[in-house]
Amino acid sequence: MDTLHDGRLPATRSTNGTSSCASIRVAIVDDNPLFRAGVVHVLKVQRAITVVAEGNSESDALRCSANADVLILDARIATSVPHLMRSIARRSSAKALLFATSLDVEQAFAGFAAGARGYILKQISGLELVEAVRAVHRGEGYVSPTVAATLLTNATLVQRAKPASASPLDQLTFREGEIFRLLAAGQKNGEIGQRLALTEKSVKRYVTSIFEKLQVRNRVEAAMLSRSGQTPSNGRTEPGTSLRARFVTTSPSDNPDSKSSVVDRIVTGP
Repeated sequence: MDTLHDGRLPATRSTNGTSSCASIRVAIVDDNPLFRAGVVHVLKVQRAITVVAEGNSESDALRCSANADVLILDARIATSVPHLMRSIARRSSAKALLFATSLDVEQAFAGFAAGARGYILKQISGLELVEAVRAVHRGEGYVSPTVAATLLTNATLVQRAKPASASPLDQLTFREGEIFRLLAAGQKNGEIGQRLALTEKSVKRYVTSIFEKLQVRNRVEAAMLSRSGQTPSNGRTEPGTSLRARFVTTSPSDNPDSKSSVVDRIVTGP
């Protein structure tokens, strides 16, 4: 990134090539007065950035955010980061940029989920701090590059370990799951019986139980349930294995604010 001869970052430019005249109003809340003074100094010498408030407590964060565009907040001062983020959102339109001495993955995820727009470490340079402030002010997300990979890795692990959401299909036994898969494929009771070495009468009993558990009235509705978002996977599953593991979810995620999507959005931008 280009810098001026005195170490300042160039002013943000609009799409028509002219410099933005509006100054970014920044508030800093940190309980270390020496560190806070250093942040204030770095920001005050930057073009189009104005420090409008300072504080050192959770109550100060609420007060300082009222007249700020960007709130730089030491995450340690909050009793609950999500609660404080939501309280700030109710009182102002300030975008929160969390400061941390070291990476706390759970704290970062909780902050993002509650509305924080950035997460940076106190070891960053002054120029990176200014870049983060400007990115957050533009409506983008910002994470220190040194922690981005760690956050993404943890988000992926959490998603892999996350249990599948509840489904009517989870109620089916192993045998009912086999019959449902064949039924949804259009096979009749006799064909299903031949395939699974069952009498037609036994298949009928299973089909009745399947209809009751899935709350469907007939084969057509059962087939529609299968095709509406979950379809049987190929192959057979051993008894005792969750039936849900045999079905491939084809619909989008039900939770667009999951941890991985939050971090993807923060790292890659909107």
